[in-house]
Amino acid sequence: MFDIFKKKVSGNLDSGKKELNKDVDLKTAAAVLMVNIAYADKEFSGEEREYINSILKKDFKLVGEEGGEEAGEEVESVVKEAEELIMDDTNKWKYINKINREYSNDQKEELILKLWNLIYADDNLDKYEDSLIHSVVKMLHIPHKKMIELKVKAIEENK
Repeated sequence: MFDIFKKKVSGNLDSGKKELNKDVDLKTAAAVLMVNIAYADKEFSGEEREYINSILKKDFKLVGEEGGEEAGEEVESVVKEAEELIMDDTNKWKYINKINREYSNDQKEELILKLWNLIYADDNLDKYEDSLIHSVVKMLHIPHKKMIELKVKAIEENK
């Protein structure tokens, strides 16, 4: 009886470990961070959605065969997947870890600037957005001084 319980628990732990270590692609990792920031104030505005869509198209070259419609469908698919992942997944570390492994410091700083621009896309800095981006910056090992420089730059770009 104990062996059956032990196998059941061990099997559940192993499957959880596999899921936790399941690698995500960089596009999804970036989208999860952006969507997470967009939802931090409990409202995913149209401006924020448009900004995320444009970043995904530009940074991940989502253009489709004909340029427009297919790219839009792919971007919407990535955003929808990111929305589902932030609702279902309590372990954000794997997305941060993917970015830490794949991005240079310059690319991380560029991503942080984009996150600040996303925050200011609706002309409002919510305390939850601010708290979340500070956490992301720490996990991406970006110095606080650099984060402030990027924030000021985003404010200037959004005037």
